[in-house]
Amino acid sequence: MPPRALAEGIVGAVTARATIKGGKVVRVDIVKSTPPGVFDASVRRAMTQYQCKVDGNDQVVVEQSFDFTQTD
Repeated sequence: MPPRALAEGIVGAVTARATIKGGKVVRVDIVKSTPPGVFDASVRRAMTQYQCKVDGNDQVVVEQSFDFTQTD
């Protein structure tokens, strides 16, 4: 959770698309972000850590949604 969002009680959602080549994330594109820009960097950081097992150097494109909420 970004510090600004935590401090200001901001919640939101991000849908991102990751391009994975040879089992490593090589690109992350934000498809939709509400509110715009608040959580994008956190999602990119998280998705760049993804890895998967693939045969060869094949490229895979996946989409994932993230919901950011706060609880007491």
